[in-house]
Amino acid sequence: MLADEFALYNNEDTKLQTVKNDAAGAFAFAPIEYTTADDGKPFVYTVKEVMGPLARVAYDDTEFTVEVEVADSPTGLTATATVTNPSSASKIVFTNIYTRPSTPTGGDDDTKTDPDPETDPETGPVTEPEPIPESPYTPGGTDPYVPPAPTTPGNTLIADGDEWIELDTDQSSWCREKDLFWSGA
Repeated sequence: MLADEFALYNNEDTKLQTVKNDAAGAFAFAPIEYTTADDGKPFVYTVKEVMGPLARVAYDDTEFTVEVEVADSPTGLTATATVTNPSSASKIVFTNIYTRPSTPTGGDDDTKTDPDPETDPETGPVTEPEPIPESPYTPGGTDPYVPPAPTTPGNTLIADGDEWIELDTDQSSWCREKDLFWSGA
């Protein structure tokens, strides 16, 4: 998964921090330290998503305003953060929208590709999965996706690429025509 980046700005629009989200999509900025001299002062921050590199993703351009109130009390310093803009927000959530590439045009040439393939900077081009090949099964013929009967009753067949491998009844060993042998413990 390509991580998204989020930036924290102060009220003078100076970028203070940039962080990436985790696998669950959550992110957190490093703590900001306040002192007793900050008691009663308002602090205003803006949280924005950094626009990413993927052309098919419409990144959320919402700017969340967070106001922090610092208070000094006998039990210590406290900082209370409140999302104030957009006014309907109680927490910060960015929603990005991915637009799938156009589908093949159909007809005789189902292999047409999207003229603008997506590229992930970490893993390379993002491609559509290969189409499932048509089964070579023909009525009265054999289907390679259906295992033949084992040569010894009770044995099990497993697929290995385009070959079928026969396992003994106790599955402690197997062999195939290429003289390979494995013995399990």
